[in-house]
Amino acid sequence: ALLAALAIGGGGFEDELMERIRTGDVAVDLYRPVDLQLWWLAADVGRALFQLLGRGVVPFVFGSLFFPVALPREVSVWAAFLVAVVLAMLVGFALRYLVALSAFWLLDGTGVTQMAWLAGLFCSGMLLPLNVFPGALGEVVRA
Repeated sequence: ALLAALAIGGGGFEDELMERIRTGDVAVDLYRPVDLQLWWLAADVGRALFQLLGRGVVPFVFGSLFFPVALPREVSVWAAFLVAVVLAMLVGFALRYLVALSAFWLLDGTGVTQMAWLAGLFCSGMLLPLNVFPGALGEVVRA
């Protein structure tokens, strides 16, 4: 559920923004009296909340009807979790926004998107455990 909400594997706004940059439609966006980054952030937060509700909360509640669930009782744990999810959404947005902005310098940002996706897979430990990486590369991915 959090993978979809945080758009870890892509699927956020970056493809649409890169296409608008490629076609020149971003010029209309820049004329609007709204900050471009906040515009896309609002759209991405809406997408993330929809994904979190549809793929996280509803299945969790449905599953908790049939299986025992142990939830934390302290409010501080829930607050820390909420802060961590919000910060993860913001960091994920910032990285994908920077990748999308690479289309200003390139004719097609697909290569940068794929490189960022592949680096994310390797550096997160989804493909290989982080302790398998040798030497300096291992120090970088574990940092």
